[in-house]
Amino acid sequence: MKLRNLAWIACAALALAGCSTGPAVRASVDASTDFGAYRTFGFVEQPGTDRGEYATLVTRALKATVAAEMERRGYHPAENPDLLINFQGHSEEKQQADGMMSSGAGFHHGFGFGFGLGGRYGGDYSCWRDVRDVTSGTLNLDVVDRARKVSVWEGTLVRELTGDEKKDLVKSLPVLAASVFKAYPYVAGQTAPVVPAKH
Repeated sequence: MKLRNLAWIACAALALAGCSTGPAVRASVDASTDFGAYRTFGFVEQPGTDRGEYATLVTRALKATVAAEMERRGYHPAENPDLLINFQGHSEEKQQADGMMSSGAGFHHGFGFGFGLGGRYGGDYSCWRDVRDVTSGTLNLDVVDRARKVSVWEGTLVRELTGDEKKDLVKSLPVLAASVFKAYPYVAGQTAPVVPAKH
């Protein structure tokens, strides 16, 4: 019985690992920064999403979304702002393994990599992993103290892109950027973090 339970636990662990492809936002903040001193914002001269000496459609879409998010939090655009914002983004083709479980007289669902554990009381417990090609997208937003030239907040979104997003990524950027800013807990002129208003 113990061996049977261990088989199912191992299979469940693989299945959960295979399903961990949803959006994940990671944020870092400079705890020594007084965010209450910031009231205005702008963008770095050449964001990381630009190419050479021209602004890309990606940059323009991100600027529009981020400006709306900052203004919603009480910040105002300015020529010499308190905060500068930069973007970085990339996509990566990789393989994703999805865990699957099966039991019974040698009948297994799925294909790919797997291993089997035989139960003491009969039956065959197997764990299989389907492997598929996916596109993982990463979007980084940096909020920089212009006077000190240091980053005070960084947000990173990692997410599997859908077929429609891969066809027209620019159209999807507002949703992706807004997802990152859900982790930004500050409003203009207030030191303590607050929960941003819901969209």
